[in-house]
Amino acid sequence: MILAARSKWVGPLSLLVLAPLLLAGCGSTSTAAGDEVIEQWLRQMPEPSGDRGWSLLSADTQASVYAGDPNAYWADLAAADWSAVSWAPAPGFVEDGVMYIGHVELLSHPSTLPRFLLERRLVAPMCIDEAPYGISVVLDVGWFKPARLTASLGRTGSANSCARRFDSEPGAEHEAFDFVGSAWGTPGPNQRVGVRDGSGLVTAVGPGRQDPPHEGGVTVASFEPGKLAIAWDGAACDSNATLEVSGDARNLSVAISRGAAPACEKQGTVVYEAILQMSHDVPPANVHASVQLQLAESSLSIPDALSAREPIARRSPGLTPPPRGPRPAALLRRDY
Repeated sequence: MILAARSKWVGPLSLLVLAPLLLAGCGSTSTAAGDEVIEQWLRQMPEPSGDRGWSLLSADTQASVYAGDPNAYWADLAAADWSAVSWAPAPGFVEDGVMYIGHVELLSHPSTLPRFLLERRLVAPMCIDEAPYGISVVLDVGWFKPARLTASLGRTGSANSCARRFDSEPGAEHEAFDFVGSAWGTPGPNQRVGVRDGSGLVTAVGPGRQDPPHEGGVTVASFEPGKLAIAWDGAACDSNATLEVSGDARNLSVAISRGAAPACEKQGTVVYEAILQMSHDVPPANVHASVQLQLAESSLSIPDALSAREPIARRSPGLTPPPRGPRPAALLRRDY
């Protein structure tokens, strides 16, 4: 402002320089701000009293979904079982400057998701190929207004199919995972995978590569610094593979449980690969890996086939679905 008083030419120039800074302070929603709104909503819904996230719904959503009546919203919350659901928000992104799309990974079994969220279309379902995985939350964003959750009232046919699978084909039962991600299937489909980490070394799990180097059973390889590639034999209708990780960097154990029906073995072999991101390097030679098929009436253990390989230069599509940046369309489908 002092410069502006000295010259009629400097004043307009100062405004041009300051304008981006002023707009940045009160402009559209950032990634961190959008994630915070979603985390706040997820945190408030199970609370026994208070607003419980009503004020985080957009005015249009309050009117179109609940006719402006917060008591109808609170009745949905009261009828839901919040004791079993466990979820983890993942970073989202701004689309076209007017919509913020956040992702929530279900750590608990898909059947634990309160169904009113899908039925009221407050969220959109997410599936990895056909396997229920999590939910998307859409925020209405823009200049000079707070981000608010907006219902996904216009849902595609594929999204409806994904939503139905949360009831009809939720996958093998399991307790809440520490991490969830996907395993790349060759020739496919891809698969939801969960990790229980007793080692304290795992920081994320994500999809591997198409056609990974694999010799049958289980193959463990260094992928990149701090990343282990785990590949195993499976079948097309496997669901909810579980990786139990235990031990330490000198003696790490990875036990893979395949959830499947007996008929799965007749559908041909699929090679699945997942990437474990570790807090520091773990040599493949220090990893003992095994895979076990859990059938409805019996179980079949597959012998280990552990091999140490040189680091592979080819990059993974990502570690935390939905991966940021370019990714294969078949990996994770977002439907609204």
